[in-house]
Amino acid sequence: MVNKDCPLVLSNLYEYDFQACVYNILKNLNWDLSGIDEFDKRSRNIKIGLLRRDNPVLSNYLESTIVALIDYYLILNQIDTSDIILRLKDGLVLTKPMKRLNDTMPLEFRGAISKLILSLDRRKWMKIYSNGNVVVKGVSSTLVNREMFNLFSKFDYTNKYNLVSSLEGLRRLVLKSNKDITWYLHKKGGDYIIPIVDVGYVKVDSRETCISKYSIDVVDRSYLWDEHIWEFVEPIIVDCL
Repeated sequence: MVNKDCPLVLSNLYEYDFQACVYNILKNLNWDLSGIDEFDKRSRNIKIGLLRRDNPVLSNYLESTIVALIDYYLILNQIDTSDIILRLKDGLVLTKPMKRLNDTMPLEFRGAISKLILSLDRRKWMKIYSNGNVVVKGVSSTLVNREMFNLFSKFDYTNKYNLVSSLEGLRRLVLKSNKDITWYLHKKGGDYIIPIVDVGYVKVDSRETCISKYSIDVVDRSYLWDEHIWEFVEPIIVDCL
């Protein structure tokens, strides 16, 4: 759930979630977890996913339990609906910090978010943490290089002139001056895909093959700007300028 009434660009938020949420609920139920490695996240999630697929009753119970746990902590900490910016499956992004986190199953503080940027349709978001890390959700996860998103953490959002200059600099970098072809690559299965002017996406066997075969000058750079970066530039223009 994404707050429908909040600004598209927000500052100074707090993120919380349950670590290994479903695993710990099952553990508290004394479920047989002998075949699941608690510390191997990928393997753990796959096996629990299969367990839920094969047991719909259990899956529904787990979902309702997670909802109830989050509701409990919201009530416990007197968090109003307007304070909730993002409510995800097992986590929250809030405008104010929680003080009580260790009742029932512990809810963990995951980090302070210095800037959150929501796309206009509020289906995508960029979280810029106070330590400079940037996490983007909703855009294609097949991008080989997501370095361009880190540039959003360097913008001066308090000064309109500087912000406009930074956005224009990013646009020029992506569309004209950048020579790093990995910015424009997608990976699908074992193949690398690159957008070529007047052709569309072209599939190649490997990144090395792609770099050696194609010049950056034939790459359709607008794909990256239009399909990924503009989603987060647009709300900045709407809310900050």
